[in-house]
Amino acid sequence: MLHDFTFQVKRMEARLNLLRNKVMSEEAKQLQLESLEREMDLELNAQKTKIGMKLRQTGARLAEARAELATRERRLEQIEARYDTQPHLV
Repeated sequence: MLHDFTFQVKRMEARLNLLRNKVMSEEAKQLQLESLEREMDLELNAQKTKIGMKLRQTGARLAEARAELATRERRLEQIEARYDTQPHLV
C-alpha cells in the first residue's frame, strides 16, 4: 500500500514538473511575442514617420511645381498679349 502511494506521489510530482515546464515555456513564448509586438510597433511607427515626411516633401515639391506652372502660364499670357499671337477674326 505504501509503495502504491509513493508511486502515485512520484507520478504526480513528475506530472507537476511537466506542467511547470509547459507553463514556463508558454510564459517564455508570451514574453517573446510581446517583445516582437513592441518591435513591430516601433518599426511601424518609424515607417509611418518616414512616409509622413516623404508626403510633406512631395507636397512641398508639388506646391513649388504648381507655383512655377502658374508663373509660366502668366508669362506666356504676357508674351501672347504683347505679340498678339491670337488669330484675328475677319
